Amino acid sequence: MKYIIANEILPVRLVEELQKYMQAGYIYIPAKTEQHKSWGEVSGYRKLQRWAKVYQ
Repeated sequence: MKYIIANEILPVRLVEELQKYMQAGYIYIPAKTEQHKSWGEVSGYRKLQRWAKVYQ
């Protein structure tokens, strides 16, 4: 996951509104439900786990 400076991508008013709730922290913004990937789908680690079980 890549961290992005909010001031670089969000409107100033939105950043100011977020600062009312949180100062100098990290906010996780999840993907939309229809774009969500299951665990290991992007990295391929899930497939590696399956193969490891087969060859044990």
